[in-house]
Amino acid sequence: MTVADTLCAGTPHYHTALILAGNARSFTDARCYKSIRHNLIDAYGGKLVTFAWLKASPETQTPGHRHQYVTNTSIAAVQHAVRYLQGNDHSNIVVSSIVQDTPRGVYNAACNWYAQKVHEARYAGQLHAHYESFALMEQYEREHNLTFKVVMKARPDMVWLAGVQPWCTYSTALAYLAHQQPSDWFFMLPRRVAADAMRTPYDTYKSCHASDPGRLSNPMNAITVECCGGGPTAQVYAAVVRANL
Repeated sequence: MTVADTLCAGTPHYHTALILAGNARSFTDARCYKSIRHNLIDAYGGKLVTFAWLKASPETQTPGHRHQYVTNTSIAAVQHAVRYLQGNDHSNIVVSSIVQDTPRGVYNAACNWYAQKVHEARYAGQLHAHYESFALMEQYEREHNLTFKVVMKARPDMVWLAGVQPWCTYSTALAYLAHQQPSDWFFMLPRRVAADAMRTPYDTYKSCHASDPGRLSNPMNAITVECCGGGPTAQVYAAVVRANL
C-alpha cells in the first residue's frame, strides 16, 4: 500500500487515468521518468492507470531550445522508461503505444488555422497526440468494463521536482490546471471535460475548411478562448469554460 493510500484509507475509491502524450524528448532521461513514477504516479496513489502515447525518434536528440542534453529517444529507450513506470513488482498499470514520429495524414492543409504553417503543423501533431491517447484510454475502459472518473494529462518530458498530493485531497468535480506554465503541460479534469478538451479540438481540425488563415470565422477559433498564447493551451481552457467549472 502506498503512502497516499494509507493517508486516504476510508475514502471511497474511484478510477483515475494519467495520460502521458506527445514527443518523448527527455522522457528517456532517468531524472525525468523516475520523477514521474515517484512524484506523480506513486505520490498520487489510488486506482490509477497510466496511458503513455509517445512519439519516439530514430535518432538521438541533440541539445536545442527545448532541452539542454543529448537524449536517446529511440523506441527501445522509450520502452525502457515506460517499464520503469510499472515498478519493480509491476504494481503500477501502464498501457503504452509508441510510434515513430507523427503519422501521415495528421495535417489538414484545408483548415488554414495559422498563417505560419510550421506552427499549425506542430499544433496539429499535439492535437493528434491528445486524441489518440484518449482513444487508448477509452479502449481500456471498454475492455475492462469501467469508466474513469478523473483524467490527468501531463507532458512526458517534464521532471517533477516534488510529489503531488494524494488522490483523496482533490475534488473530482473541479478542474486543476498548471499555473505559470501552459495548461496543456498538465491538467486534471472530470472525465467528461477531459473528453471535450482532448477529442473536440482534433475532430474539429480534421473536418475544418477555411479559405483564409487566422480568420475569426475559422472553426478552430470557435473552440478557443482568448488567453495564454492561443493554440492547444487555450483550447484546454475553453473546454473548462464550456463546462462551467
